[in-house]
Amino acid sequence: MARQKKFTFVELIPRNEQGKKRASYHGDRWILRQETTEPYRGATPGVWLACRSFDGKAMLWVKKIDDADFKVRVIE
Repeated sequence: MARQKKFTFVELIPRNEQGKKRASYHGDRWILRQETTEPYRGATPGVWLACRSFDGKAMLWVKKIDDADFKVRVIE
């Protein structure tokens, strides 16, 4: 039997209407895929999290601290 991969989860708590729209269909629990200091060119400095929805149809980049749309809580 193959070993199951253990995921780290992220809870995204919307701060405003934009945050509610961005995660509306996929809920507030996401799978953490990557943590990096610069996800793309022109991004503000800080630690960024690449989060994938459970169904795999959506991907969000959110800032770990002081994101404009979400409060982020990492669940080990």
